[in-house]
Amino acid sequence: MSARSPIAAYLDRLERELRMKRVPRRRLLAEAEDHLRSSAEELAETVPPEEAAQIAVERFGAAAVVARRFAQAVASRTARRSFGWASLALILYGAATVVFAATAAPQFDDFPQGAPTALAGQVAFAVLAITAIRALRWRREPVLPEDRLRLIANGSVIASAALFSGLLLEAAVALTRPAGVLPWSEAPLVLVLFTISAVAAGMASVVAVAASARSATLAAVPGGESEPDLTLSVDFAELFPSLRRVGEITFARPRRLVALVAALAFCATTANQWFGTDVAEHASIVLPGLVLGVGEVAAIVAGYALFGRSLGIRPVTR
Repeated sequence: MSARSPIAAYLDRLERELRMKRVPRRRLLAEAEDHLRSSAEELAETVPPEEAAQIAVERFGAAAVVARRFAQAVASRTARRSFGWASLALILYGAATVVFAATAAPQFDDFPQGAPTALAGQVAFAVLAITAIRALRWRREPVLPEDRLRLIANGSVIASAALFSGLLLEAAVALTRPAGVLPWSEAPLVLVLFTISAVAAGMASVVAVAASARSATLAAVPGGESEPDLTLSVDFAELFPSLRRVGEITFARPRRLVALVAALAFCATTANQWFGTDVAEHASIVLPGLVLGVGEVAAIVAGYALFGRSLGIRPVTR
């Protein structure tokens, strides 16, 4: 019984590596086989066929390395796609909110400031703003570094999940309110925009989960590359070289940055509640305004505690 050719044995190893990394195999295997056989045919003009096949395999690279590189490329495309879907969902939600605010009757001025989508929109905007710095920094690279790939995938998952959950909760609130409280039948454009936003957020969630799963699989397999510095200031400085110093000052101490953002959010929220109110009515809204301000602060601090490490802005305790 004749021994298997080096090319056939190599393709078997490559298939096993690809299966372990959970990436599509058919196309890469076909391309690899075509390349290996073409290379072996060229080499066979000067050396025996068996030796030519072995040289072609050695030149192509170790199966584990080739499979990992391909898995990284596939995960990079998926992560970029998930970021795009999440950004689209946020834009559509913002458009729906603006249209509603511009067309709704005065009695609906409190929507959606107090609705579930308000918090979801804030979370998605903040997370995507952070994720955009990394995504834009590596936009020209066909393959993302594995650590940045994981952070972009995490950001897409958090943002899309927040939007999708918020829109579902808002739909539940709207459906359970008494008839006429929110005139959806009188605002078909708003209803269509919110529906499209929900569909986009759902698609973003599916793609983001796939990106996160691919990056997690890569991280679980030995042999990956690791970036020693995941601070946001590094990517910010590479994206905006002229603002390098600003990025270092802004992101070097994330806890101070979060405290500053929380303080500004508290002031903005309470001022928004008090602005334009008559003096006679001012006392009655002081406490609700303070409560909303404290709620904003609590949400920001909780978001940093929950998602800071997943987004690469909260230092890991060693």
